[in-house]
Amino acid sequence: MFKVCPVPMIGALVLLLVGGPAFADDCTKLSSPADVARCAVEHSTDVAITKEELRAIAGRRVAAGIWLPANPLLAVSVGGRRATATPGGGTLGAVNWYVTLSQEIEIAGQRSARVDAVDAEAAAQIRRVSVAEREVEAEALSVYFEALAARDSIGLAAETAELAAALAEFARARLEAKLISVVDADLLAAEASRLGILRFEAERRFSAAQAQLATLVGIDPTRPLQIAGTLGASLPVTGPLEQLVERALKLRGEIAASEQERQALVRRLSVYRRGRVPNLTLSASVQNDGFNERVYSGGVSLPIPLPAPVGRTFAGEIAETRALIDKAAITAEGTRRRVRLEVVDAWAAVRAREGMLTLFSPGFGARARTDLVALKDALSSRQISVREALFAQRTLIDAVLNQIESQRAFAVSSVELMRAAGIPYEGAIR
Repeated sequence: MFKVCPVPMIGALVLLLVGGPAFADDCTKLSSPADVARCAVEHSTDVAITKEELRAIAGRRVAAGIWLPANPLLAVSVGGRRATATPGGGTLGAVNWYVTLSQEIEIAGQRSARVDAVDAEAAAQIRRVSVAEREVEAEALSVYFEALAARDSIGLAAETAELAAALAEFARARLEAKLISVVDADLLAAEASRLGILRFEAERRFSAAQAQLATLVGIDPTRPLQIAGTLGASLPVTGPLEQLVERALKLRGEIAASEQERQALVRRLSVYRRGRVPNLTLSASVQNDGFNERVYSGGVSLPIPLPAPVGRTFAGEIAETRALIDKAAITAEGTRRRVRLEVVDAWAAVRAREGMLTLFSPGFGARARTDLVALKDALSSRQISVREALFAQRTLIDAVLNQIESQRAFAVSSVELMRAAGIPYEGAIR
């Protein structure tokens, strides 16, 4: 008896993952981390490839669910008897024909075993799709925060460039009036050059990050890409380290994929074991004999299994699959160890970067920019010397740049911790 197996939840998930239109939304304006994550997933070729691989597995499931191992075989043969003389002086001849219909059937549940094996492969591939999405989101968000940091550095460099130009002009005038030394004038000129270099470097970083982000969201990097947002918005990552590790071991797609890959191999082993049971072939035939009589017959044939290496017993395939199952178990354990290490490293990085941010008091950046403008007036009124002004200016600029870098590093490390701990970005980022 053949049993019709209903389409499992795997099939519904396949349709859900691959049924929607790809690359539909316009992502030339990225105003928040949520926009970046969404656009990166929608336009990612890596994610699209994993979904196409899932479609391929859906096709294999159709092939695995075929009821019959082979199509029915119809055989027709015709034969003729030579005419011979009869006692009455006549001749006798006859035409013999044979019609045989045969069908091979599986009797050891091979079909259900094949379907189970493909379903396990589909479950593993669904986890791989999730892993690809998380990796793409993490990469895009890291580049996004790099672009925001470079943009803020450009703004700081633009503000200080005007100050540097004013100081250089002040130094030139004082040098002509012989009110400062040549060394002090050269120091001011050197500082102006340094600030110019900082600006060009920040512009290069922003251009590179903008092009990389455009590529990640499926836009030609030569086209303009509008990026908005602030570095100050932190991503919510809470909980002690032990809970984050435990959560990662439960939610990380890599671990689930490793477990499903092992299950797929276990079910493939069942396919090979059931394949050792020979298939029956049922046949029915109709014959017209030499006396013009109809002869009806039926039969059952069964292959004779021979031991390896003479006959085919799937012994090699079974041994190989057993080794692959053991390998998959070792790989899964290695994946769990790697996940634990990633969470610990990411958690330590977040704590360190969070501590760095506490070194800057609220409103420090705005006050530092105000102090930079006040330096020019203080130098003009001779309240401080040229070298004191340069030292104060460099200290303030470096401090603001360090604050921007600390904000970027904290945002990137938060993204990495969310990825490592299996915390979804949806609903967590704004």
